[in-house]
Amino acid sequence: MQTNSAFKKIQVIHFAIIFGILIFTVTFLLPLPKLSFQLNFDNILFDFTMVWSVLVFIFHNSFYKNELTNVNFLETPHEKWQKYQTSHLIRMAILEGTLILNIVLLSKDPNYYYTILIAINYLFMFEYHPNISKIATEWHLTEEEIKNL
Repeated sequence: MQTNSAFKKIQVIHFAIIFGILIFTVTFLLPLPKLSFQLNFDNILFDFTMVWSVLVFIFHNSFYKNELTNVNFLETPHEKWQKYQTSHLIRMAILEGTLILNIVLLSKDPNYYYTILIAINYLFMFEYHPNISKIATEWHLTEEEIKNL
């Protein structure tokens, strides 16, 4: 399949989000705080972050999957592509928000658990990189439709 400008745009946006949050992580956490493995259940922020992160990890993809069920009602490839871009960016924004929350709290309370949550967020973000064949399969686009976007 030949790549087009719409696909290149979403790839650039995707990697710009990842690169931007990576720069934020590095600048916010330098110098690297001394980390510990202490579960601090007295801290309400620790409890909130753990619960929030687990809920995001479980449900972050539900909006995207919901949009996939509605794709058959869309008629043109352009409409399908617009839905894909919107749902992909929302999924990335949810992960990015959780990532920023964990980074800020790691700077306040240096704990390995925040580091683990940050690493899981980054893994999800890298996993969802835009791929033409994956998009075409999920969103029922033919090669001709992708070329004509």
